[in-house]
Amino acid sequence: DQVTEGWLMLARYVSERFKAKFPECDQTMQSFPALPAESINRSLQLPLGGRNLTMQLVATLPAGTFWELLENQLLANSGRTALFAASTASCDGQALEPNGKKAKAIASLAKTVAEGAPDNLQARVSSQTLMMDAIQSGIQQTMDLSTMTLPLALLILAGMAGNVRLLICTLVNLAACLMSAILLMYPIALSTPVSTTTTPLMIAVALAMSIDYSLFMLTRFQKEANAGSLPKDAVETMMKTSGKIVLVSGFTLLVCFLMMLVLPVRFIAFMGVSAAITVLMAVLAALTITPVLLLSFPGFFSSDRRCGLSADGCCRDHAAANAENANAAFDDDDRSCWLRFGVRVQKWKWPTLLLLLIIATPFAIGALPRFAKTAGLVPFMPANSPATDTVLALQDAFGVGALFPTALVIVPPEAAVSHEDQRKHWLATTCAALKSIAASVNAGMSDPSLPSFTPSAFIGVMILSGNCTQKGLGQWSHIRRPYSATQVLIEYPIDPFSHEGGLWIAQLRDAVRNYEHLGAWYVYGEGPTQLDASNITFAKFPVMIILMMIVVL
Repeated sequence: DQVTEGWLMLARYVSERFKAKFPECDQTMQSFPALPAESINRSLQLPLGGRNLTMQLVATLPAGTFWELLENQLLANSGRTALFAASTASCDGQALEPNGKKAKAIASLAKTVAEGAPDNLQARVSSQTLMMDAIQSGIQQTMDLSTMTLPLALLILAGMAGNVRLLICTLVNLAACLMSAILLMYPIALSTPVSTTTTPLMIAVALAMSIDYSLFMLTRFQKEANAGSLPKDAVETMMKTSGKIVLVSGFTLLVCFLMMLVLPVRFIAFMGVSAAITVLMAVLAALTITPVLLLSFPGFFSSDRRCGLSADGCCRDHAAANAENANAAFDDDDRSCWLRFGVRVQKWKWPTLLLLLIIATPFAIGALPRFAKTAGLVPFMPANSPATDTVLALQDAFGVGALFPTALVIVPPEAAVSHEDQRKHWLATTCAALKSIAASVNAGMSDPSLPSFTPSAFIGVMILSGNCTQKGLGQWSHIRRPYSATQVLIEYPIDPFSHEGGLWIAQLRDAVRNYEHLGAWYVYGEGPTQLDASNITFAKFPVMIILMMIVVL
């Protein structure tokens, strides 16, 4: 009653379209109509008149009979929401890359099929490919927003410098920084995979550093010019003061970015390399192009009448006239509200420090004990995106574990599965091991809010509904040799990216180590993969921070 006729038609239609469009791909469809028929062949002993009567029961139950075994995984909201899982392991014998052309074609077909769903159904599609597309779209939107704020940043710079013409130096520096940084990063990208977030990061760093360094140097140049210095003297003072600051701060920031190479995650390490290259180019552009431009057109850049919006210096050099008519030097500190604020803070430094400690202590006591790291793709996805809304809806209906399942991949010894009798013995022994693993993991779980972890959570060729079997719902892999590996799905309502999920995965790994004589055991899934990367990264964080502090000091 829970599965409507329209849903059954859609599920069959999806399966048929996928198989017709991509016959070269190894796909697995998990839904109600995809459940296999179950054959029963049992002997029953019945006492009758003091004698035992043997009856042979032979039956074939139709597809979907064991729906209740997967009900929590495939149904939600009292049967109003159903999940159709299509998994593509490989195409033409090659592993499927989430961002490859084939994966994008499969995602596009899934969206097309969902749009053609019956009127009484609302179909939504989610996949890792669509998630990555949403993340890249969010990055692009962020970069578009940064580009839109660039004119505002330049106006602020022009206002602080008091001369619109000096923005030309900033724009030339920005262009030179971006082109040279991308040119240097290009051969690195050719030799090793680089994240798609690298280019947006380089653009953001180039914008920030070019404007920041221009603010230091050009405001100093304009101040010296207003004080009556000749352009060449103003440039010299600018390089001695602000130029030195740019050099030291830029070198420090560059080395700090390079310290990210300590982290073993390629994604973060190469972001550090790209940011370091961009900072280097920004520093070089500020210390070379800026003085060259100012000295090549001294009259043009030193003329600040009407904030540089006049025709002064455009046709002839007015540097000498500007120097003669410049305002007398003045001390900004005498009229600076920031100086008065700083003096007062210095006078009341100890009470101010005590006040800050009093404010920070409750937050530290309350927040630090609850500090925990999590992982997952959703934090990287943009808000209010259709892909993000679909993922959140699926997580609310079926749980994070259903969307990002965890599984055991078992690679048995070749001798243990080479013959049918040996294979049956191995399946029975492995099923018993899975029951012991479930008991061990459940005994180590300390969170009372989580349900018990029982053998019924395992779904594989050797176990179903907590019972041992030879014809479960799992599959064998025949890559390189027959019966080379098998996968055991884990149906357990836990978020694998959460702190509790991390502890559960760790206990699961500890438990399977006791049965390595049955083969190689791997805890596989998006959750274990990201948590491993997170743990390794956080373990290296103290080393990176110490190295950064050494560089700064």
